[in-house]
Amino acid sequence: MIINALTILLSVFAFLLILHNYFCWKYNVDRVKVHAITETELESKISKIDAEVNSVQKTFDSKNAEMDSAIESFKKYENDFLVGVKYAERIQRSVIPNLLNLKKVFPQSFVYYAPRDIVSGDFYTVAQLEKNDVVVVADCTGHGVPGGFLTMFCITAVKDRLSKYYNSVEIDTAEVLAKLRSFLIASLSEKNDNDSSMEFSDGMDITLVVFDKQHTKINFSLANHNLYVCHEGQVTKYKGDRMPVGRHPRQDESFHMQSCDLSKGDMIYFCSDGIQDQIGGPEEQKFMTKRLQKMVGDLAPLDIDEQYRTAVKTVTEWKEGQEQFDDQSLIGIRV
Repeated sequence: MIINALTILLSVFAFLLILHNYFCWKYNVDRVKVHAITETELESKISKIDAEVNSVQKTFDSKNAEMDSAIESFKKYENDFLVGVKYAERIQRSVIPNLLNLKKVFPQSFVYYAPRDIVSGDFYTVAQLEKNDVVVVADCTGHGVPGGFLTMFCITAVKDRLSKYYNSVEIDTAEVLAKLRSFLIASLSEKNDNDSSMEFSDGMDITLVVFDKQHTKINFSLANHNLYVCHEGQVTKYKGDRMPVGRHPRQDESFHMQSCDLSKGDMIYFCSDGIQDQIGGPEEQKFMTKRLQKMVGDLAPLDIDEQYRTAVKTVTEWKEGQEQFDDQSLIGIRV
């Protein structure tokens, strides 16, 4: 009995051992199959990703090449544009008198002329007529290239208008501005064929001063400008009409002519609004006419060359760290 039971027990144990080994073998075979399938799928996914990366890289290289070409085209355009603007500056400078031309008429004088861009919307001119000497400082609408184009038109109009007074003893400066205004409105207000309501409103702010030949008296008219006269340490600010030479709601109103007697040593200062409107200083505010009036009062006792250097230094220090807002012009004349 014992032997039979032992035999049965050994048989069962042998069966269980065989069954165990079978399942272990089966598990290992299945695991190898799963592992093989996973590696295959992974290799396939990697191949797809590589293909996508290569496609993206080709697209990137193509776009990069297009961008490089566009940049080169832009650089060429920019260079051509700058060459054109530089040439425009030369043309503009050729019609604006240099300091030597001004000093032929007014030996004691200086010019601070600082365009915001290469080409300026400001201009000045001096004219020697038979009975009078004339100085003009003007600020055309805009600055840069658009302002530069307009200055060429306006300076031609001013010179042409002044030539009509070549032999005149007395020149009505208010009449001169009125004639200029009519001409500019007529010339710059042509309607667009597709929009009858669209009109141009370009023009200029201007200081027009006529000196007698002895430089003992001035007649002048001002459009949106001020004139400063310094006599024996006192600065008088003459205010202009608050309207431009051009299209404006007040264009039907008359300009006014003012007069001032001069004494030897007096200083007259002409300027556009570029300095007074310049943002700067510790509180980042406008320079303003009050500060400008004080500045010219401080300049007046100095010799003319020192006046120029001091004016440049003052304006430069004021706008330090700020973008120049507008074209800037300041002319000083000692009689």
